[in-house]
Amino acid sequence: MKTLHRKHKKLNTYFILFFLIFVILISFCVTAFDAMTKYRRSTEIYTNLAMSTAQHMTEELSDLDIQKFSENAVSREEIQNVRVRLDDLRSCYDLENLYYVVPLEKKEDGTCSIQKLFVSRSVGIDTDAETVSTDNSETFQNIYDEVQAVFSGSKESTIMAYSNKYGSVITACFPVTDQQGTILAVSCADVSMTVIYRSIWMEVYTFLIFIAVLSLAFVIAGSAIIRRDIVKPLSGVSGVMEAFAFNTENNKYLVKNKKISIHEIHQIQNAFEKLSEDIDLYIQNIEQAAEVRQKMDAELAVAAKIQRSVMPPEKKLLPKGCGLNASACLLPAKQVGGDFYDFFLKNDGKTVFFAADVSDKGVPAALFMIMVKQILSNSILNNKHLEEAVKFANELIVQNNRENMFVTAFICEYDKRRKKLRYINAGHNPPLLKRGSEEFVFLPKGKNLILGLVPGANFNSTEIDFCEGDRLFIYTDGITEAENQQGEFFGESRLQQSLNQEPHAKLHRQMDSVLEQVRSFVKGAPQSDDITVVEVESCNDDQILLRAEKKELDALNSFLNTELNLYGASEKCRQKFALCAEEIFINIVNYAYTEQGGVKVRFSCSEKSNAASVEFRDTGKQFDPLKEAPKPDLSQDPKIRKIGGLGVFLVKKLADNVSYRYENGENILTFSIHISS
Repeated sequence: MKTLHRKHKKLNTYFILFFLIFVILISFCVTAFDAMTKYRRSTEIYTNLAMSTAQHMTEELSDLDIQKFSENAVSREEIQNVRVRLDDLRSCYDLENLYYVVPLEKKEDGTCSIQKLFVSRSVGIDTDAETVSTDNSETFQNIYDEVQAVFSGSKESTIMAYSNKYGSVITACFPVTDQQGTILAVSCADVSMTVIYRSIWMEVYTFLIFIAVLSLAFVIAGSAIIRRDIVKPLSGVSGVMEAFAFNTENNKYLVKNKKISIHEIHQIQNAFEKLSEDIDLYIQNIEQAAEVRQKMDAELAVAAKIQRSVMPPEKKLLPKGCGLNASACLLPAKQVGGDFYDFFLKNDGKTVFFAADVSDKGVPAALFMIMVKQILSNSILNNKHLEEAVKFANELIVQNNRENMFVTAFICEYDKRRKKLRYINAGHNPPLLKRGSEEFVFLPKGKNLILGLVPGANFNSTEIDFCEGDRLFIYTDGITEAENQQGEFFGESRLQQSLNQEPHAKLHRQMDSVLEQVRSFVKGAPQSDDITVVEVESCNDDQILLRAEKKELDALNSFLNTELNLYGASEKCRQKFALCAEEIFINIVNYAYTEQGGVKVRFSCSEKSNAASVEFRDTGKQFDPLKEAPKPDLSQDPKIRKIGGLGVFLVKKLADNVSYRYENGENILTFSIHISS
């Protein structure tokens, strides 16, 4: 407290001294300005007065014969009479001296004399002289040149300011002429400025004394105000800044190599310097954190790419021939998320698809999601029955779930041959089903448990018809729980209304419409949860349209394998179909078209005869390979055997039946093979 009191006292003294010096400087400037103004005005006034008096002398004594007076040809009484008249005029204007002079020639020694006429009141001059006298005193030495200039006519008049032993004087000179305009003498009027200047300085001294007394009163009153309103608050600011900049657990100041002044202003400066250093360090930390964040963002971007790579590509979810059209979308709330979906074909030809939602978001959910997806997909591929596959997957998830996370899932298995859809709802949101031209309705909520929490749980499935034109819309709670700024959820009813606005629109268009309505509903509010949408539609895709190019061969084989899986064709049967289809397709590519063309491939199977047929249609030039193709001579060496006919020969040998016909400008070649063969 004593230290703080000393600081306050010293700062108060500084402020008082500063204020006092400031007041003195201002007072000095004001006084100097006022004195100079009065000096200039007084000089101007008395200069005009002297000049007016000198001119008035010429007019007042115009009846005198100046020539006689200059020659001393007048009596003493006449001289005294003129002096009385001049005294009256001097008294009237309150001047020092009035007189007429005639300058004489300068002597060889440089001195000069002036002939004085009618002096009213002498300052160092004999006023009792009865005649005109000659004077060469110092006073007239000062004005000789100016008087001579007026007397000679080179100047109309003149004003002189000079100092002598009697003080400061202003002299005005005006020429005296006769009727012909000849200059006979010079009238002079002296004004003593000594008294006037002394009175000005007395006013200055009086004003300075008044200012000093007033300043002292202001200092006494101001010191109290400054101490109360400036010193103490500034000291408080200084203490706060020191506490902010240098405070430690023990409230000790951080002392640098240089000594910190006890002056509060210096303390604030030091505190701000320390604060500046802390801010620089803080900025460096922010930059480092930004670099780390940038690196993390880059790593998360890679993780997001990896996560997307484990999902089926949105533009190629299912192969041709599986009997389904599909569309899917995943929008994580963060760079990576816990939602996922999958599409794949089982070995028995059935199509499996599902959508699932992990109980968390971000990186933990993404890592858990990848594990769950692999477990669930592999379990379904390796188990014939869907219920057993999901139960087995749940056991594996529980065993590897150390963080007690869980998964909701809607899992479907589609049988194209029977047009049946079997599904298991493991605690997931109920999907919406549309049959034919009807509207979307919610499926009943399942009673199965969620995945990953309860070991030994059983999962029951439900089977429904899923015919051509039927649609199923699966979603995660990121849609129904999308929240706007008023705290309202999008909800199931809005979702159903959105789907039924365009129930027959194309899948991707309908899905985009729902997502756009969700975005419009939230109106810029941040996405609170991952969003996943999977929509499938049953269709008749027993045929495929290919370009007549060799690179389309893979698409042809995929189409046939998908179809053959539905009927449990053996590997030997698959190879026969693949060889026959390849030979026919390559022949069409090589010989049917001179320019680009297309090939329609249709697959059909008769369950009665257990035979599958593949039909090829092209619009190229008419050609019957069964009749027109050359028959190869297999006894010849392949090196010398002619090219052609071997492919058709191979198809005839492998297929159970081969036929050709030409209809409506199309070449139609069909082969059939028994599935069991």
